[in-house]
Amino acid sequence: MIESHKEDLPPVPNDVVYNCGCIYYANSSKSFEEEIPEYPDDIPVFGPIEKGKHFDVLSMLSNDSRDYLVRNNGERVLVESLRGKYLLICCYFVPVLSEGYTASTCFDMIATYSQLSVERPGEFEMVMVAKMRESRIHDEDAFDHFFSAFPCLAIPFWDSESRERVCKTIQFDSQHHWLRTATLIVDPNQIVLQHLFHEFLSDDGGYAFPFTDERINFVSQEAYEMRLRLNTLNRDTEIDTPTLDELLCLNPCDHIKKNDVDEFKSVSDLTRGLEFEVVLVYLPYKGNIRWFQNCVNVALSEFKISWWELPFNDAVSRRLHRFCPAISDKVMILGPNSTFSDIYGKEVMSFYGIRAYPFTQESIVERKLAKLRALMLVSLLTVSDEQNYVVNKDGNRIPVAMLYGRNIFLYLDYLDGRHCDAETYDQLVNRWYPEFKAKDPDFEIVFVSYNYDRDDVEIDERFHRMPWLAFPFPSPHSKFVTEQLILEWEDEYPALIAFGKDGRIRSRRVAYHLEDGDDGFPLHDHLRDELCWEFSELYTAHD
Repeated sequence: MIESHKEDLPPVPNDVVYNCGCIYYANSSKSFEEEIPEYPDDIPVFGPIEKGKHFDVLSMLSNDSRDYLVRNNGERVLVESLRGKYLLICCYFVPVLSEGYTASTCFDMIATYSQLSVERPGEFEMVMVAKMRESRIHDEDAFDHFFSAFPCLAIPFWDSESRERVCKTIQFDSQHHWLRTATLIVDPNQIVLQHLFHEFLSDDGGYAFPFTDERINFVSQEAYEMRLRLNTLNRDTEIDTPTLDELLCLNPCDHIKKNDVDEFKSVSDLTRGLEFEVVLVYLPYKGNIRWFQNCVNVALSEFKISWWELPFNDAVSRRLHRFCPAISDKVMILGPNSTFSDIYGKEVMSFYGIRAYPFTQESIVERKLAKLRALMLVSLLTVSDEQNYVVNKDGNRIPVAMLYGRNIFLYLDYLDGRHCDAETYDQLVNRWYPEFKAKDPDFEIVFVSYNYDRDDVEIDERFHRMPWLAFPFPSPHSKFVTEQLILEWEDEYPALIAFGKDGRIRSRRVAYHLEDGDDGFPLHDHLRDELCWEFSELYTAHD
């Protein structure tokens, strides 16, 4: 996985391209990927591995003819020198497809080792064990090239018996091949901390050290709490917005540069500059970091985009991915002096464009809230000076002005069997309407149809069979009413909307509150909470 080694590689077959320690079979990648590890029956395993129990890893890594491991520069390291250290043993099916999932786990392991070599010198070591594919059992060049990417230790190629025994012992077999790599982690006393499970290394890397369940759970909980802090819309107001130091390890005196010119500026100066600044953070997460950075830089250059950029840092990259996990680019919005934050800046921009500035969910919610609170029931249902009434089941006209000062449910639905929400309709007819009418004789429901047509006899009959009031005017005004109440990301669907005695909306999700029994009648004002929930559901669906 080190690009500079490419020119030193030995000749390879025409159908094979070496790339960063991995290889890609241009003509047979599918069968290559489907191959599974198999072992001769006579290869023994080195005892059972039980989490929380002692396991003699050092004896497993050596034998009577070899008491050392090797580095890719040929250096020999005595196995005994690993005693008292945290050890990560990782088994790979070699060669590895450069574009496959296994290649990304290679990057994860290498990044973890590189980080801990600096942060925990002398405390941690990693050992790579290669299980050679059937077609490459004797291909030392393939082994050497794969090993060239790993700065850690390995069982040498010539000791194939030990490599096979270790991989079989750790259970890198057909049953667990879907893991793509098998791992074993022990503490300084050779107590098994983790076996096979290694997904946390992709997300957390060296930050999960010392890889105990307690530490892994702590990191997971910390990430969950940080996601709450990053989402101003849904978090407790008493929780602080995270700082740049917490997110990016940036202090006010640190400097960052422009991506296209040698211009540097301190973080403190940047926060006092323009009203809006963009800072690029490389978040490759999977795959070749240099290739990813180059692709981003080429794209910026082609579009003549000039942004501030943070030098790549694997620990920061994984930290950000824990806080806002996604499989595509993210835009995180941070307010001045950490006054607010939002991890859904990209989604807000995609839906609303430049008019959504400052690109937070909260700013959109407040705008939608103001729009909905400005609506008055009487105004909504008034078509003209002559068409300013609703009708009851007997066809009598009731002026819409008489609805003011009453608790009203506005019921939006279709009148045909294809769309009508039978469950909501049944609840309204048999339970809620008579129940609330008994509590409050002035309570009323007004039905507005999505598809009322006086000329359709069947629909007109349905319309007049309803026990409550109805809005008798077809499109375009019924369409106008629904457009005011149904937001742009919603489809037309059966909706029950509560208006208070002041004629203003109190809830757009009446059925939800009534079915859960979490509210009495008349309903409390839930409008803002509902909008926050809807936005959260809308944007998290894009993660």
